[in-house]
Amino acid sequence: MERRQTSWIRLAWRHYLWVPLLPVVTAVVLLLVGQSLSHNAALLDLHGADTIATVTDREIVERRDSDGHRSTDYRLRIAFTASNGVRVTDWDSVSRETYDSVQAGDTMPVRYVAHDPAIFEVEPGRTAFSARMFSGFGIVILGIAVAIGAFLGRHIPSKRRAAARGAVREARVTEHLRSNVRVNGRARWRLSWTDAVGETGRSDLHRQDDLPSVGSVIVVYLDPRGGRGWWENDL
Repeated sequence: MERRQTSWIRLAWRHYLWVPLLPVVTAVVLLLVGQSLSHNAALLDLHGADTIATVTDREIVERRDSDGHRSTDYRLRIAFTASNGVRVTDWDSVSRETYDSVQAGDTMPVRYVAHDPAIFEVEPGRTAFSARMFSGFGIVILGIAVAIGAFLGRHIPSKRRAAARGAVREARVTEHLRSNVRVNGRARWRLSWTDAVGETGRSDLHRQDDLPSVGSVIVVYLDPRGGRGWWENDL
């Protein structure tokens, strides 16, 4: 009997290992933003210069995400002239307290990078805090993505061993078992079997019409490490 051929790519697809890709991408973006902000915070710490800026405008930006959660961003538009003569006019996010404490036309202290005045902060330490926040969220989301991937792919090594060098047996389908999982409104099912030496096993989840009928003979592969059986269509 010719052995069933399988691959990491095939098994990764069958085990939905593409699901964690979105949180991985999100985590990478957050970590890159955090790294950029951390770099700016270091520049402000090492090469920071202080001056007085004028508040030229104020605004409140409200956002709503796909889950209906609202977020509010308090922003001040400030203008100042750096020591090298460069005129900077830009927006900066601030706390609610800082926003409420000033009006257009007021002046307030600002710190900027001497050789790059476009990098500045109105509230001391806010850049470093934002860097830690983005990096922290990125690490948490990346950890969740890794955990999801590890859970979804936990059986792949066993299947690879079974396909490569495991014993091959015939087995008889004894039952179709309905699961609580539904995809596109359709229930997913498992088949159970008993092989030629009396060992039992269950398949992965499938549509019921993709399963052989009860009483059919199927081929299973045994993981040489532990002896777990896998239906050939799950490899």
